Amino acid sequence: VGRRDETIAQLQEMRKNIDARLQQENNGQNPIRPLPPAKEVKQQDLIGKQLPTLNSKEIRLAEHIVSNAIWLKANGFQKRHQEASPEAEEQLVKLSEHSEWWVRLYVVKIMQQHRELRLTNILEKLSDDSNALVSKSAKSLLE
Repeated sequence: VGRRDETIAQLQEMRKNIDARLQQENNGQNPIRPLPPAKEVKQQDLIGKQLPTLNSKEIRLAEHIVSNAIWLKANGFQKRHQEASPEAEEQLVKLSEHSEWWVRLYVVKIMQQHRELRLTNILEKLSDDSNALVSKSAKSLLE
């Protein structure tokens, strides 16, 4: 019974605090600022939050196509790798134009680890990327 009474007392205290805060807001004292409209939310406010992207399926599909080509080569399926490489390269080109920096960095890292998928023209473009990490990584491959 003691625990129940303690919980009821805490809830009543919380209710008093809420009522007092609402009263202050109604009197114009220390009003609670409403959440900004969605267009006012800055990108840095979203760091660490997982937001769905419209093209996340496309990114996953492209990564799958690239990974498949790499797997085929690593496991000795040379003929199938030859057939899969053009599509993998096409996906890397598409990903290199993505607005998210981490997607472009993925392209550079894949090209760094898998020489057969290196596309000089893409690396040259990414060496001038607005993101310092992407551009530095791409430049290191061109040297």
